[in-house]
Amino acid sequence: MQLYLLSGYMGVFFFSIMQIPQIIKMIKRKSVCDISVFLFVFILSANICMLYYAIHIKSTPVILNNIVQALGASIVIFLYFLYR
Repeated sequence: MQLYLLSGYMGVFFFSIMQIPQIIKMIKRKSVCDISVFLFVFILSANICMLYYAIHIKSTPVILNNIVQALGASIVIFLYFLYR
């Protein structure tokens, strides 16, 4: 595997897991008091736009990243409305 592909997949991994600590904290505390839902709405919107672009250019790492990121942002938005 070429180094740039490995780097892309590593970036996907780190971007994919970055929302997990926030999701776990929200579930454990059942609280969203310091969360800006608009941040996650913008993240979700950006991921949808980037997913469209990534599919068009057929970039697997970017496609995977944006699918997982959109899923994470959707979970945070759901938990926000569940716990507010």
